[in-house]
Amino acid sequence: MSGKIFFDTNVVVYAATNNDARAPLAQAFLAAGGSISAQVLNEFANTARRKLERSWPEVIDAVRTLRALCTECLPVTEQTHESATRIGTCQAVWYRRWARNSVRSRYCAVVGRLIYPHASR
Repeated sequence: MSGKIFFDTNVVVYAATNNDARAPLAQAFLAAGGSISAQVLNEFANTARRKLERSWPEVIDAVRTLRALCTECLPVTEQTHESATRIGTCQAVWYRRWARNSVRSRYCAVVGRLIYPHASR
């Protein structure tokens, strides 16, 4: 995996919602570019159809936009899974330490909830 930011399905879904306060921040992150995986595209398509109630043409258009913004689409392999698990574990620990030791501005809290919505506080 390159040094680009990897977006998980939650960030992509937040960016696609109209009534979520996290949408503008997620959209800004995606606009800066990064990497996604084929699994993220599949999960987004499923969520967009079932929970966001988007039509197939809307889903297809959104996936095309994602592929244009996130020019690296990674396959899901056993190695990818193991790397993601290591990164997730390290980042969750890092985030909890950062949140305890940082000045808790509104911006930091929003970023934290967007990136780690289930992290303990």
